[in-house]
Amino acid sequence: MAIIWEGFGNLLDAKDHTQLCPINAVGAMGKGLALTMRRAYPELHVHYRDMYHPQFSPIKDAYARASLLTVVKVHAVSILLFCTKVDWHDPSPAELVEGNLQRLAVQWKELGIERLALPLIGSGEGRLPSAWVREQIHTYLGPLELPVRLYLGT
Repeated sequence: MAIIWEGFGNLLDAKDHTQLCPINAVGAMGKGLALTMRRAYPELHVHYRDMYHPQFSPIKDAYARASLLTVVKVHAVSILLFCTKVDWHDPSPAELVEGNLQRLAVQWKELGIERLALPLIGSGEGRLPSAWVREQIHTYLGPLELPVRLYLGT
């Protein structure tokens, strides 16, 4: 199965897939797709804040929070909170994005993900090269029995 579709469109239209929301580990959802998803699903921010904001999270180390993959249900939509940055104003570290893709490749079943819709994580506000991000997604998610829709932009 793996990458079943790759193209342009609105990731938020993939309601029958777990939607990946790129986040940081300091509690800010103020730009890019994270902000779009916060506006589309206002309750999402409460879940995000409780797991990733240093004041609310039981995990005090920012790097440990950045390595945490969390799936939350907002209405009937499942959303995967996926750190692409430690701090919101920094570029995305390639090793964080790659490491979290590796974790996702191992944990997707236990997270309850049956289908996944994701963007080119870290290539927008994170400033990673789109071609590199696409290659990593194909490397780590391509071999899985997980149907993946890869959104290249709107």
